[in-house]
Amino acid sequence: MNKKIRLFSLCFSVFMMLAPPGHSGQVNEKKCYSYGCFYDYSGLGFSVAYPLEFYVNEMPGDSEYAAAFVSPDNTVEFYMFFSLARGGSDSYLEHNPKTEKIVSTKTVDDKSGTITWITIAAKNNAYTRSYQIHINSGVMYKAVGIKYQNQASYSKYKSKYLHFKKSGLACIGHGCEHGF
Repeated sequence: MNKKIRLFSLCFSVFMMLAPPGHSGQVNEKKCYSYGCFYDYSGLGFSVAYPLEFYVNEMPGDSEYAAAFVSPDNTVEFYMFFSLARGGSDSYLEHNPKTEKIVSTKTVDDKSGTITWITIAAKNNAYTRSYQIHINSGVMYKAVGIKYQNQASYSKYKSKYLHFKKSGLACIGHGCEHGF
């Protein structure tokens, strides 16, 4: 093998070790704050900042419309979904009545559309998940959420989740709508 091929192979191997694992979207620059460092992740029509130590969880179906990020101790998962049409690959948000119960739900209609907050818990108490779903005049559909094993894991990652939630950016053409 010649020197150029070996050098390329070495550089590519180092790149692959440094790249965040398992992502199908684009990861950009790292930004740091007092509560942690974040990568910018871009999916189809959205971007979001996720904690540096989290890994990107592969999503079933049309993963470019959604992204999930899992904590290094596997106790918390952050979720972001964006679509120009209601529905699609947001089946991730649906509750399974055989294994889960709806703890709370609240829906508000305002000038920006319909906002629904829902909390779902596993019947065996293995996890709780909470989502905020926003439907903008029936055209844009976006959701952000967190799934956590217990209150301690939620508390541990709460500040990072709030940054994740706030950082969400849904873009259509040249217009973008920031955060939740």
